[in-house]
Amino acid sequence: MIADALGNPLAFTLTGAQAADITQAPALLEAIPPPSPPSPSWLLSASGWRDC
Repeated sequence: MIADALGNPLAFTLTGAQAADITQAPALLEAIPPPSPPSPSWLLSASGWRDC
């Protein structure tokens, strides 16, 4: 099992009794969903030119 910082499971696999758990590490790492981009809390904008 691989978990996030709060202990929530992200992915898990089962192995046989005689199989080493480390053999599943690559599959677990690939199963982690990519993080979503953070939403901006504000937007800054400026006009490029001004009609006088």
